[in-house]
Amino acid sequence: MQMGHSDAGDEILLSTGKPDRTFSNSDWLILRADGLPSAERAGELGQVCRKAVMLAMASLRMAGDLGDRAPKGWIARFGLEMLEDQCGQRFLNDIHGLMVFESEPRPRFASVGAPTLSVARRIDEFKRAFTMSLPLASGFSKREEAAFTLYSSAAFQRSQYARFLLLVMAVESLIVLERRGAHVLEYVERLVAQTKSNSALSASERDSLVASLEETRRESIRAAGRRLADERLDGTKFDGQSAAAFWGEAYTLRSRLVHGNHPLPTSDEVGKAAAQLEVFVALAISRPYLDGSKA
Repeated sequence: MQMGHSDAGDEILLSTGKPDRTFSNSDWLILRADGLPSAERAGELGQVCRKAVMLAMASLRMAGDLGDRAPKGWIARFGLEMLEDQCGQRFLNDIHGLMVFESEPRPRFASVGAPTLSVARRIDEFKRAFTMSLPLASGFSKREEAAFTLYSSAAFQRSQYARFLLLVMAVESLIVLERRGAHVLEYVERLVAQTKSNSALSASERDSLVASLEETRRESIRAAGRRLADERLDGTKFDGQSAAAFWGEAYTLRSRLVHGNHPLPTSDEVGKAAAQLEVFVALAISRPYLDGSKA
């Protein structure tokens, strides 16, 4: 199935990797572009396609394993040579993730183990989302890539506690802590100076307190997450709350869970928050591109 073309006109095809498998019952989805002029160009296009897949999946609230989570099976060179002798054809290791290889002679692929993939949306929906994402994908940041990987990892968890914590981490990976205002920084500097000159404290106590004070020069993760919510999800409601208010409650729940603060969260609380947070993360990753602010 043709998926589209890159900005340089390279044709990108989508397949299951097996002629007898339809998209609805396949464990693999493979994007492929042949005949590129160099390995460098192929690697560049591969990275853009990888980002476009992440953006497309996030926009559809889909999770996927692009090789970041998968165990790496590997067949040694002598094993590949044995396969080549038996079949009379070139063999390569089938890497779960991005591969760059010479197109000719056309290779076959050998793998160890099987991936798991669930296609929860119709393939035509994914094709449309990928086609829309492809010209935008070059702006997809490392932070957004990390957030998508954590978001997808959460979807494969059986424990709702693990799922919830991975989703909180996904939000945190999007956050860039900003420096506080000048009046706050001046106050922190006075506290640092007073702590350093306090002879009643031991050297280790002074160093520990100064290190903690210096961290307050930047906003807290809770505050930065609220700012992220306002910037990326303004107007979206989560269980009747603004995105910023929901993040504040979710982060409080995370603190109660991680630090053992009583009352400890119930499984119902965590499960409900995780369900809402899953939507929060998918939108936080994709909306800046969908609404054109990153176009």
